[in-house]
Amino acid sequence: MDARHALLCLVPFEVALEHGVNVFDRQGIMRHWSELGTFDLLTATKSLDTAAKVHDCFGTMLADLIVDALGRDADAPKEPTKQ
Repeated sequence: MDARHALLCLVPFEVALEHGVNVFDRQGIMRHWSELGTFDLLTATKSLDTAAKVHDCFGTMLADLIVDALGRDADAPKEPTKQ
């Protein structure tokens, strides 16, 4: 990825942070999991076990974000959050 593309990828995150909006960084999460060895995302396999586990984790994370957002007061000022 060249520097210009990397910068363009960061713009949505900067705007979201500025406005206190959550962004679900799927690519960043998968990169983090790969670096930690949580999931082997590089090995080709016909097994769907890893995919099912990854999607289960994503579903749980998205559900938590939604529940958290619903619990906030809609009129309260949004504070930037780091994920």
